[in-house]
Amino acid sequence: MSSRAGRGNLPDSDEAHSLWVVTDPEIKRELGELLSSQSIYIADGHHRYETALIYLEERIQEQSDSCKLSADGFQYVMMELVDFSDPGLVVLPLHRLVRGIASSDLLGLGDRLRNFFTVESVPLGTGRWDLPAGSCLGILGLQPGSVVVLRRSQDISLEALMPDNRCQAYRQFGVSILNHIILDRVLSRAENLDIAYSVDSREAHEQIREGKYQLAFLLHPPRPELVKAVADARDRMPRKSTYFHPKLPTGLVISPLY
Repeated sequence: MSSRAGRGNLPDSDEAHSLWVVTDPEIKRELGELLSSQSIYIADGHHRYETALIYLEERIQEQSDSCKLSADGFQYVMMELVDFSDPGLVVLPLHRLVRGIASSDLLGLGDRLRNFFTVESVPLGTGRWDLPAGSCLGILGLQPGSVVVLRRSQDISLEALMPDNRCQAYRQFGVSILNHIILDRVLSRAENLDIAYSVDSREAHEQIREGKYQLAFLLHPPRPELVKAVADARDRMPRKSTYFHPKLPTGLVISPLY
């Protein structure tokens, strides 16, 4: 059967987490059969998974050398498994905060952006602000009191300017447009930039207002179907392109590797 192991509220949060321990072999078997034909998409933590595979190979080699092979914990890896269609799954964007841009690059940046995008200036106001539907991304810090909204231009294909080895779904992400078009082509000195990340557009605006960063690039939430399409194409997501919520609290469960 299953038993409830505990319930806890996170400090400074309205989240509550409950934990059930399933010990019934029949329930475990049914779960295994239910999932055996399903594909699992690693939306976050693929580096940890790859590290776990390397560790597995090392331990198997050690046991093979000693003529001993057991079913220890290192042969498994923990995960948080969530249905793509679960209404409780929230995928947030990671906005970019940028500094280290040369004055010469900032000068005339708006004009250079018009070579690739339709550019619109929208007053920020004082309340919550969201990117307009259909836009690529927004820029804070380029015009005081306004966000510069970038939309696709009918005169140019942004996807055609991205690396040939990336799939079509990858090219649809706002962060892909930011990385390959704006940072690499418009600013042209991406390797010299200091980039930070924030899930809160208001925090990003505050960082710009206080002069801690020069520009903030605001992104749309990535669509889950695009995340899936990238994996189906055997491609990888752009770096730091998703923030999944809610997240399990660290230390909720521990898997011994010995």
